[in-house]
Amino acid sequence: MHTLKRYWIVALFFAAPVAEQNLHAQDFSGDFMTADSTPADSIGMMIDDAANAEKAFPTRFDKHARFIAPYDSLRELIFYGNVVEDPDCNECTADSLYWRFMRYLEGRFGKKEAKELIKEAKPGSKIVVMLTVPLITEPGNNVKVPDGKHQYELVMRFQDNRYKYEFSKFVHIRPVIGAAGGESRTYAEYYRTAKTNTRINDLCLMGMDAEVKRTVAGFTKALREKWKPEDEDDW
Repeated sequence: MHTLKRYWIVALFFAAPVAEQNLHAQDFSGDFMTADSTPADSIGMMIDDAANAEKAFPTRFDKHARFIAPYDSLRELIFYGNVVEDPDCNECTADSLYWRFMRYLEGRFGKKEAKELIKEAKPGSKIVVMLTVPLITEPGNNVKVPDGKHQYELVMRFQDNRYKYEFSKFVHIRPVIGAAGGESRTYAEYYRTAKTNTRINDLCLMGMDAEVKRTVAGFTKALREKWKPEDEDDW
């Protein structure tokens, strides 16, 4: 297994101008600074442990103890995004990273199910998936409460020795109680600004935040691992 010496994670909302300019090539385009961005002292943060996504997206609260979800004021969406680079990896071609991510999806959701999650795919370059997973809130220490499901879009872009990920379009899905049945869908941006039920809203946002960090930790580990093509007889 290839051991990644260092991961450079450049938070999209903390990105340096030079990094931004370099990312306009090969569909890595995008303005990484937003009106809500904070000029932080964590630019070019190094993370050696793939599971330590908390360092990339530290949990923050405002002066009223409200949870602060990363927000992109240009897109007007709750938005998580980073660029991860590994210049020392000799086997991290864009194509290899793409197929490692596909293997991660298949390992987590199943081979058939993973294909159904894909909204757009450009092998070796880009993949867009829409994931729906249980939403788990934590109202107290060691207390976990399921609260319906939540859906979100994950966009992955790949270049040799680097990849970019973006999480957005978070929706909370709950069953409707009563004769009508069905489901209710609430966009996470509503929870961010609503003035009522703030404690419950924050628990939902924090549950989504935890899911993002688990997912980042999972595919980061998978993309670090040496690519092993499936056996030709395994079909």
